[in-house]
Amino acid sequence: MRLLHFLASIPLGILLASCGSPTPSLSPSPSPSGSSSSSPTPFPEAAVPLYFLRGSTLGVSHRMVSTADGYPLNALTALVAGPDATETAAGLGTDIPKGTRILHVRVTGATAVVDCSEAFLQDITSRSVRNRVSEIVYTATSTSAITNVQITVNGSTPSIPGAPLNMSRTFGRSDFLDTLPPIFLESPAVGDTLTGSLHMTGLANVFEAQFNFTLTDSAGKLLASGSIQASAGTGTWGTFAYDTAYAASSAPSAVLHVYDLSAKDGSVIDSVVLQLPLT
Repeated sequence: MRLLHFLASIPLGILLASCGSPTPSLSPSPSPSGSSSSSPTPFPEAAVPLYFLRGSTLGVSHRMVSTADGYPLNALTALVAGPDATETAAGLGTDIPKGTRILHVRVTGATAVVDCSEAFLQDITSRSVRNRVSEIVYTATSTSAITNVQITVNGSTPSIPGAPLNMSRTFGRSDFLDTLPPIFLESPAVGDTLTGSLHMTGLANVFEAQFNFTLTDSAGKLLASGSIQASAGTGTWGTFAYDTAYAASSAPSAVLHVYDLSAKDGSVIDSVVLQLPLT
């Protein structure tokens, strides 16, 4: 699900991705030398989706990052730095090795070429390469301006013996549907706060395209519950969007539980659990 409303404050760099002619390479700005008697003007920040791993499948965080270098460089730089303390506490991790850096991002039309440092290839396996590439592809394509991603290492196509991916080609989100959980909740996500209404979006591949949710505050009070209908299911991925108000609560946080029920025995399956601050 493309989360454009999280990217509205990102500067002109994101818009250049939709042009037909090549755009300049977006590289991290060097630190200025020397000292200054005045404090530098900080760059604004924007909330962007970062796609980490939750267990063996993708999970989402919304994090405030600097817009200094434009999108997607700023988001990818935050991604390869790994989950922060809040994201780690929420169960998010990564297969991208520590020390990996984004050297530059070149956007031409709807394709982004993401050049990573050599550390990206550390201890790589046939499974971890899919995880690493999917984290980068989903993060880079969070804007509809970018739909395809190619990954290079130090400016060249990486050679990964036995890898199940042809790294010389570009990838889109549909190439990594196997890395998604059956209910892929993209919003709300780790890092979000509920402010009076609940807006849920994402993808699902569940029996009869229907699943359920409850929202309970930290004191145990049920704030909202219901069923969600995706656009497709039972072996086919469908999208979903669901909005609802919830009961007032003075508690500081709530737990959102999105889940399916087994057609075999009615047990809870495919759970997604998020703890979200309330205002």
